[in-house]
Amino acid sequence: MFFEGSEKKIEILLKPDTTALRRHPDIDWHHVVSLARATVLSTVSNELCDAYLLSESSLFVFEHRVVMITCGTTSLVAAVEEMLRTFSSDDILFLMYERKNELSPEDQHSDYEEDARRLRRFVPGNTTIFGKENDHYVAVFHYGPDCNPQPNDMTLEVLMHEIDREAAAPFMQPQIGKPALYAATGVDRVFDDFAINDFIFDPMGYSLNGIKGREYYTFHITPQSECSYASFETNREFAEGELDAVLAKVLAIFRPRIFTAVYFDKNASGIHAPMGYTARADSQQRFCGFDVLFANYRKV
Repeated sequence: MFFEGSEKKIEILLKPDTTALRRHPDIDWHHVVSLARATVLSTVSNELCDAYLLSESSLFVFEHRVVMITCGTTSLVAAVEEMLRTFSSDDILFLMYERKNELSPEDQHSDYEEDARRLRRFVPGNTTIFGKENDHYVAVFHYGPDCNPQPNDMTLEVLMHEIDREAAAPFMQPQIGKPALYAATGVDRVFDDFAINDFIFDPMGYSLNGIKGREYYTFHITPQSECSYASFETNREFAEGELDAVLAKVLAIFRPRIFTAVYFDKNASGIHAPMGYTARADSQQRFCGFDVLFANYRKV
């Protein structure tokens, strides 16, 4: 049973004097999700964030920031267009639309170039390609002429292909139950004291949102062997050395043969190659006030 795990992502940061997104009178987030060809499964909230678990990945809404990730054959760009009709380009501090290459691009409703053309009707963004276009790569459309990220504004993405079959097995058992899944995998223990909202799909697959204050983390797993994929993302403010430890913890859960790491930080210093992996491609670019690190690794 083939499913496209590779994801599309939008992140928009608005100026602090704009209407708060969580209470915006002109935005129905369930409608926005439906435009992307997805549905809301459940929600968990705290004082700073509403985290929506979707049929195809996740949506995080803060007062002046929104992060939406979708997989499968979703049309995320249609949801982005709905958002951009609600506020003007002058309200935007930062916009980033990211698309990982797909295993089956012919099944998608659009490609990255078409998405970028649609976004340029709203903002004059630029494109940066990380990686090799005949291999694993990430295309990023970005706009943020006035963006000056805060020191704690960072994001780590870990995009994993060909996950270990034994590691994938718990996510192929819809009857497993959450306590047993947690015990077998540790997906609920990446960080301490996060409120967890998750869903075990039938016949297979799994998604998790975790939030604590302004921080989130999320997992999405497509375990079937012909298209196995798992992704992890967090905006955690890492203490010194914590990024490497978290990356090692995530890789230990899934043991992928190939993975891509993308890291946004105001002053990024680099990602060390995890034990047992070798870098095949890596690069660093700076845009919108961020250092953006990209690295693709293969198991030794």
